[in-house]
Amino acid sequence: MIFPDNSYHHEGPFELLLKAAADFRSSWTIGSGQKTMLDRYAPNMVFRNNNGRLRPDMPYGNSRVLVWFDKEGQSLEREIPELAKAPVRPRVKRHQPQGYSSFRAMHIADIPEVMDLRRR
Repeated sequence: MIFPDNSYHHEGPFELLLKAAADFRSSWTIGSGQKTMLDRYAPNMVFRNNNGRLRPDMPYGNSRVLVWFDKEGQSLEREIPELAKAPVRPRVKRHQPQGYSSFRAMHIADIPEVMDLRRR
């Protein structure tokens, strides 16, 4: 789940999990909330933000599903080159659910476990 900063909020379940798991008075640093919230309600979910250990501009590996929201008139893929590379790789399934939010676009990129470039 990619939330560069708080301006990308969408008041949905992902944001609820992030803010519930974050340490109080932090910039979304997740400490004890990993075990008490995320491991219980969203196992294997990882958040990327500009102040975190994992930032949106770091490389994205295989075997994951990326989820992000665009602000009105802005595209994270245009702003974050590393993110733009992930959904265009071979065998990645791309989804853009409609009607999730009236003011933001939701994006989902399902990146397979093994990316074999010989099999297209």
